Amino acid sequence: MVEMGVPEPEEAEESVQVEVSGADRIAEPEQQMGNHSEQEEADADEAVRQKEAVQQLEAVQQLEAVRQLEAVRQKEAVQQLEAVRQLEAAREAVYMRVRGKIEIKMVLKSYCNEKQVEYGTVDFYLEGNRLPRSGTVAQLGLKDEDVIDVVAPVYGA
Repeated sequence: MVEMGVPEPEEAEESVQVEVSGADRIAEPEQQMGNHSEQEEADADEAVRQKEAVQQLEAVQQLEAVRQLEAVRQKEAVQQLEAVRQLEAAREAVYMRVRGKIEIKMVLKSYCNEKQVEYGTVDFYLEGNRLPRSGTVAQLGLKDEDVIDVVAPVYGA
């Protein structure tokens, strides 16, 4: 038969009080998990911030691309308006009385200066034939009331 009882103080195990410093401390498993999830949250927050920064950068780049495209479109519109202005101005007839010994090139350049058109950007025709840019008015056989047609070249199909 076994008797149960309270052990006598002598028989009781001695308890020892030990101080454990922070470096020697082993965290409880739930504390380790708590720290780990805090780190994961910090990492997730950093990932979100980086993603937002990338999105902002992309938005700025897209905005700059739109601005550049708009600037190109405005420049093209100005160029088209200038071309239309030049064509409208070129449609008005210019009458010149010249001597036979003057170079045709001088007559053609004079026309271009008056119409504010670059000399090399238009072609000149007399009675459907391309007018040479060298020689004198007399050498080319121009007579009173001859009409020189000025045509802007067309490129493409």
